[in-house]
Amino acid sequence: MKNYFIAFVSILIMLSNSSIGYSQSTDEKDSQLRVGIGIDLEFSGFEYYPIIPPPNVMVSVELFNSLRIEPGIGFNSNNSDSENGSRISNSKSINYSIGTYWLINSNKITPYLGLFIDYKRTISDYTNIDYPDTRENESGQSRIGPTVGLEYKIVDKFRLGCEYNLLRLKGKSEYKNGPDIQETAIEGWGTAVRLKFRYYF
Repeated sequence: MKNYFIAFVSILIMLSNSSIGYSQSTDEKDSQLRVGIGIDLEFSGFEYYPIIPPPNVMVSVELFNSLRIEPGIGFNSNNSDSENGSRISNSKSINYSIGTYWLINSNKITPYLGLFIDYKRTISDYTNIDYPDTRENESGQSRIGPTVGLEYKIVDKFRLGCEYNLLRLKGKSEYKNGPDIQETAIEGWGTAVRLKFRYYF
């Protein structure tokens, strides 16, 4: 997995060497601050989503046309029950993230390298009405790791990006079943692919 990441970074470096030769417009050179909003969709091995992942909303700030800072927040809620309504489960999660990236600008395609960090808090419960059984689970986990990506400028204000994360996961989960409480440590490595849609004002 790490070998694939190193190969991807090498490709981006080669692309960056060629992209520096492209000319930039005068407006882009003179722009020292750009602010935009966007949507972040994550596809990863950390979690499973049957259709599309829940989106995170982010604010994108570009400084001197070479540094990008992107704080983001996301919320997800799932409720389900059995056909006869005897088993009910509810889950809510909130996610905070921030990414810092170095941009290698060109006319249309912009490679970038950076660091991504996020923290997710999840609360879920399960109830079986046929039996006096209620279970609760709370978990908190943080992830941090390097990022490589490519962004395509559709028009000056709208851009589509795709990035690859190699992330270190760490956290804990607390499982409650009546008076019994069990804590489990969460730790490991994983990868994620993100699609990002950015609009700049």
